[in-house]
Amino acid sequence: MKYSITQKFKVFFIITIIILAAGLTLFGVFGYNQAADYSRGYQLNVSVSENFGEAGEVMKSAADKYLSGKGVKSADYAFQKIDDGEKIVYKFTHDVGEKIDEEELKEAIKSALAEKSSVLSGLEVTCEYDSTINYYNSQFVGLIIAGCISLAAIFVYMVIMERLAGAVTVTAVTLLSALIFFAAMGLARIPAYPFVGAMLVLCAVLGAVLSAGLVSRFKEQLKNMAGAKVTSREIADKGTSYGMLRIMFVFGALAFVSVLFMAIGPTYIRFMGLQVLLADVVATFTAVGYAPFLWAAIKKGPDVRKTVKEKPQEE
Repeated sequence: MKYSITQKFKVFFIITIIILAAGLTLFGVFGYNQAADYSRGYQLNVSVSENFGEAGEVMKSAADKYLSGKGVKSADYAFQKIDDGEKIVYKFTHDVGEKIDEEELKEAIKSALAEKSSVLSGLEVTCEYDSTINYYNSQFVGLIIAGCISLAAIFVYMVIMERLAGAVTVTAVTLLSALIFFAAMGLARIPAYPFVGAMLVLCAVLGAVLSAGLVSRFKEQLKNMAGAKVTSREIADKGTSYGMLRIMFVFGALAFVSVLFMAIGPTYIRFMGLQVLLADVVATFTAVGYAPFLWAAIKKGPDVRKTVKEKPQEE
């Protein structure tokens, strides 16, 4: 073949080492980029039962005024609107629980609504302040457990359907995709909370799916080229070239969705779009760069058929 992806393995390996070294170092020193509005910390949920007659705007204005009166500066928090203003979530960089009285805040908001309009005075208001640390940790642990179960299922399936070479290849790419994404998040400094756990699993699953598709291509080429004098690397290269269109389609579709999120979504959705794009790039990079080489390395030997036809014995 004119172009061999397996011969470029050193390039992929060097890039991987650079990302892992730089990303893990930055993560070890600074941790993930935990922007004030999406950090593991403390949050205040304020909501109104219905949003009409500028109820959402009045609620936010009253809540901002209450926080300011309690000595909580705007630089200490950020907020996001949910459901067209019916709910506002304040994210704090530190614990301000001693300064906030939920009932007092609720009464302040109700008074502001009643002052704005008698119609708004009957709306139900809820206020809840809590730490997000336990929720974040339990969410992340749950995602990791789900990812491990999925990984085990993928391995068993690949052993049954694609034999050991396919199973080892897909498992290695899955784990490597997750590891590179973990390091890349530390390197890219994209705000991590609250989607990083889900994106880590997405990257691993995407790496598994893409590499499984390539392994299936390798298996087809192995059958089609039975009897031909070829090496395992040539089979992997040809299978990769045939599977590249599908990979580029998946990559392009996810890239389009992530750009769409970044273009039209609120701030926290834009952060998610960046993470989806990063997971897409990492999974594609890992699957294309490592799956052909690993499969060829494992398959090298008796499983690759060569054209060595036995001569008929002379009588």
